[in-house]
Amino acid sequence: MITGEPKIVDEIKLKEKYLEFLKSFKDESGSRKYEELALRAIESKKRSIVIDYSDLFANIDTREVALDLLERPVTNIRAASQAVKEFLRMNAGPLSDDLIYFNKPFHARFSNIPIRVGIREIPSYSLGKMISVEGIVTRVSDTYDKLSEAVYTCGACGYEISMPIEDDVVPKPPASCPNCGQAMKFNQERSSFVNWQYIRVQERPEDLPPGGMPKYIDAILLDDIVDEVKPGDRIKASAIINLRKNRKSVGDAVFGPLFRRFLEINFIETSSKEYERVVITPEDEREIRKLSKDPHLEEKIVKSIAPSIYGHETIKKAIALALFGGNEKILKDGTKIRGEINLLLVGDPGTAKCITGDSYVLLEGDLKRVDELTPESSPIHDGEDLIWRKEFDVASLNNKMRICWERSSAIAKRRHKGEIITVRTRMGFEIKVTPTHPFLTITNGKTEYRKASDIHPGFYIAVAGRIPALNIKNENSLPPELIGILYYSNIKISRNKIGVQIRLMNPDILGINEIIPEKAKLEYINRNGRLSLSFDHIYDCLKAPRRERDIPSWLVFDERGFPKLMKGIIAAAGRINRAKGALSIVFYSKKVALKIMLALISMGYRPCMSSSGGRHKITVKGDDAADLFRRIGIKVAIAKRKRNEDGIPGIGDVLMEILGQIKSREAADLRKKLKKFVTSGRPVPLSIAKEVLDLAKRSGISADDIEVIVSSDVVWDEVKQVSREQFDGWVYDIEVPSNRNFVANGLIVHNSQLLKYVSRISPRGLYTTGKGSTAAGLTAAVVRDASTGGWTLEAGALVLADRGTACIDEFDKMSEEDRRAIHEAMEQQTISIAKAGIVATLNARTTIIAAANPKKGRYDKMLSVAENINLPPTILSRFDLIYVIKDDPSEDLDRRIAKHITETRRGYNPEAEPPIPIDLLRKYIAYARQNITPVLTKEAGEEISRFYLSMRKMSKDKAEAVEIMEQAPIPITPRQLEALFRLSEARAKLYLREEVTAEDARVAIELLRAMLKDVGYDEVTGTYDVSGFMHESFQSSSYRRARIMELLSRMERQYENGEVPRAELVAQAAKELNMVGKEVIIEKDIRSLYEAGRIYIPRPGYVKIVPRRE
Repeated sequence: MITGEPKIVDEIKLKEKYLEFLKSFKDESGSRKYEELALRAIESKKRSIVIDYSDLFANIDTREVALDLLERPVTNIRAASQAVKEFLRMNAGPLSDDLIYFNKPFHARFSNIPIRVGIREIPSYSLGKMISVEGIVTRVSDTYDKLSEAVYTCGACGYEISMPIEDDVVPKPPASCPNCGQAMKFNQERSSFVNWQYIRVQERPEDLPPGGMPKYIDAILLDDIVDEVKPGDRIKASAIINLRKNRKSVGDAVFGPLFRRFLEINFIETSSKEYERVVITPEDEREIRKLSKDPHLEEKIVKSIAPSIYGHETIKKAIALALFGGNEKILKDGTKIRGEINLLLVGDPGTAKCITGDSYVLLEGDLKRVDELTPESSPIHDGEDLIWRKEFDVASLNNKMRICWERSSAIAKRRHKGEIITVRTRMGFEIKVTPTHPFLTITNGKTEYRKASDIHPGFYIAVAGRIPALNIKNENSLPPELIGILYYSNIKISRNKIGVQIRLMNPDILGINEIIPEKAKLEYINRNGRLSLSFDHIYDCLKAPRRERDIPSWLVFDERGFPKLMKGIIAAAGRINRAKGALSIVFYSKKVALKIMLALISMGYRPCMSSSGGRHKITVKGDDAADLFRRIGIKVAIAKRKRNEDGIPGIGDVLMEILGQIKSREAADLRKKLKKFVTSGRPVPLSIAKEVLDLAKRSGISADDIEVIVSSDVVWDEVKQVSREQFDGWVYDIEVPSNRNFVANGLIVHNSQLLKYVSRISPRGLYTTGKGSTAAGLTAAVVRDASTGGWTLEAGALVLADRGTACIDEFDKMSEEDRRAIHEAMEQQTISIAKAGIVATLNARTTIIAAANPKKGRYDKMLSVAENINLPPTILSRFDLIYVIKDDPSEDLDRRIAKHITETRRGYNPEAEPPIPIDLLRKYIAYARQNITPVLTKEAGEEISRFYLSMRKMSKDKAEAVEIMEQAPIPITPRQLEALFRLSEARAKLYLREEVTAEDARVAIELLRAMLKDVGYDEVTGTYDVSGFMHESFQSSSYRRARIMELLSRMERQYENGEVPRAELVAQAAKELNMVGKEVIIEKDIRSLYEAGRIYIPRPGYVKIVPRRE
């Protein structure tokens, strides 16, 4: 029973109108629609009739009633429910006297309510209105009995009082029996209850705004619609917006009574359409059909998958086929064979690129620690990442290699436990990052981003060489020189004045009287540079303790104000070494030191910074110091020392190639100048690079790429030291959509893309990580609900992505609960739960595209895939395809990747644009999955069978020639055979064909063959062996390790303490296994036995078998 609105006088007339509508309405065929529904309801003992709102509105006699339903839903539902009961009794015939059936409440359920409201829009709608809402059920509670009518009975005389529950308020029990005055007791058996269930409905992924956190709303199911839905179901509901008191919290005392909106659901249905949000118009269908006939369709779709990521065509083709999927089959015995294709990428396709919280990011307003940029609002949870949508102007390098202010879109942080890398440069810049965080480097005339783990001393990385103009109002009311002095002064603040004690290290540099404001009072001065001043006002940033003091950014980065500021700083704290020609200044905070460093570099100087004991010293030497003194108006005679000219590393060979195309004396002279830098590997001086480019321009030779680098805002600084340490804490990243980089601690670093792109182009895409942020994780969980205190069933990522694609990063880091449940999810495509009295089976008909990282950081091809990553063979065997993304050095490939990335960053790369727009590709995939069910042809089946049989035979023949094999390896199993059928069907879907051709089968075979070369090939024996992921290790490895254990057992008897020298074991095993010269493989086997806990090392250089427990 729905309550919440007072009963009105016209309810009887409303009931009559509804009853007349149910009796008289005819559909387009002329049949009485609701009479047929009534007969079916009576036959199945249902107590509800679903009334289509469009029927109610289309009927002239009830159009006003239909409009009234939206405004006063409670009254209308109550009247319509009475009409439904009467209507069913009229059509029940002999069953109309069934008291058990007709004594229960009946309901009118309304579908197709025209007011469709998104979950995040519900707060803007009035209470008590009826709306239609769609979403995903993420949580379902147990079923409870809700009191609808309380009956109190007198124990003495049996007198009863019935008290209906209105507005969810339980009435006060009667004090005594009105008949005899005795106490009355609550009669549980005579009271009426209705089934009650709470669910949580969340926005669908496709409804989210970019970067938005999914909103949810709680809803109530009553009576016969209880247990109609389960977690993961996509539902459409008709509901009334209502309000409930929030459970008591600390906020009540601060803000007063708090309330939450919820939905009272009148009608609910699960969505039957798989891709209802992908609207395909007739025009779209014509475009889709036209695209399907494109002879280069497959190539275009492959290139449309993460086009900014270079290469990996085989993997991208596999991803494309996974998005289309095969056909689901149900055999005659009821066995279901999945059609979804599961794909695993082993390597580093999408890793966290982060900086530590103490890094300073260059913003237009200031230099700020990155951990101070996260807002206090609730973040979006994206796997392990906490993301805030936040826009601010940050310094970033654009495609012309100019530093400019760009708008950020988000900031993220995540918990990082593991290695952190500290990179220090020759100029003294230092930053701590995760191993995968990229720095901008330069190689062979091309800029590229390299991971921190690949950076070594001697590399050159990019430093911000220019600070763009600040669009900030200058609030300077004090002379810049005085601000520089005040930074180093003792400042005491009293009620009436601000007292400043100053000691100038170089008092002769400036006239103190010239910079003292009129309102300031000079109280004391002597010849040694000591003076005392009093002020009415100074900047707040100067009032702080010395280590927390700051200098305003608008002054530091002001071309006219900065020299004056430096004059005051040098007067107060500058140490001038005239003999060595050097100026050094100590600053109390890293923030101020970084600002001064960037400002000096922006002026063309190349200072150095060193830090010790919380102090940061900046040194300017030689010609730089002399020029700085001249510019700020200080007359100091210092020793002159010519500084090395700015150089650009990694461009010497390219400049030599350019000069090689020019036949002139000038070119020959430049080649002589350039040669010494090329042969020594030193950076090419900027002046020489400009001379070469000028000559190339006059000779009609294009050198645009090098010209961009030479004229850029980047200064290349040599890496001096790289250190590693263990870390456990928060790391941060900033999303800059336009350029995908920002300036942190003066260095240009890249921000965090294959799995996330796939989740965007899938019609139902969901991106998460293996270690989910909720209790439900990847599968599902039973959690205690805070509002009811009972247990609720919560859906995980695979359930929410039902009939879609789940892109799961860090798949190897899933919880133990998920590991146990995911076996069923990947094969039977269901998730079974039996906990806390809740028994349920949820659908997880999901394509899984997952990424995992090798346990030891790098993939060891001598070991099986099961030994390389932290996933058991039982899970690995459920993937149709497994690929290893390797990072093997290749000069030609590296050059092409560098060119692709550089041109993409500069906006010149046409390959970075998808040939098929994302929206069209989404519609194409949805259309194919909805409408195409290809049939396997005889030719395709024979092609797959021939490959399967040839692989089985080939491996057997090969194994007979290998002496270190006890039995033939298994190159392919029926699981891979099923995968071939799915892949063939998916390719037919890609072309919108109704038949699977032999060509489709051949493409599927090539994809499987590529997988077998990656993870199913035993390098030692040269045979294909799927034991590497179907079991723990290759068969040859198992055989060798068994023989090594036998040998070690025999050798232990030869030594008194049973400790066998490792070197002797390796040598003897190599002899017995005919592997002399391949001792490195024996060493790997011994290490694997040690890691498996079968042997141990009693002392360095010796091994022993772990004793068995009796």
